Amino acid sequence: MCDDRPATFEQWLAGKLDGLAPGIRAETQRWARTHARDETTVQGYLRAVRPALLAWSASYDHLREVTHADVVAHAELLYGRQRHTTTVALRSLFAWAKKNGVVFANPTRKISTGRRAYPVLQSLAPEEIARTVAVAATPQARLVVAFSAVHAARCGAIRALRLDDVDLANRR
Repeated sequence: MCDDRPATFEQWLAGKLDGLAPGIRAETQRWARTHARDETTVQGYLRAVRPALLAWSASYDHLREVTHADVVAHAELLYGRQRHTTTVALRSLFAWAKKNGVVFANPTRKISTGRRAYPVLQSLAPEEIARTVAVAATPQARLVVAFSAVHAARCGAIRALRLDDVDLANRR
């Protein structure tokens, strides 16, 4: 039996590329398809670059018309994680375009993504700790509270912990 339904990714891609100038649309579509090994990455990257591509589509017909100043101006409108993700995605797009002869020069060259700012973790107030300990009724729950509160263990590390990892004699 032949499945003749259109691929979900292709439908999603067509929707995201709607409204772009034809030259920008065609090359962005080629870029997205070559990176489609991991559709989640493509979707995240395309969501990040779409606002820039829409803005440039109003003035330009092709990716090769986008300048370094255009990329910097767009990046200056963004902050934090959104700026970082957009810059990385634009780098990917223009590096691919340069490699494949779509653009003559990469306008994202020498644009720093900056260091990602991680949020400052705040310690819990004593009453919050007391409430958490009171709710932890089972030994397993108390162990999880101890690992997370005292040793700052992450959820994934606590879930991956096995009895073989515990060395009670050496207190490790």
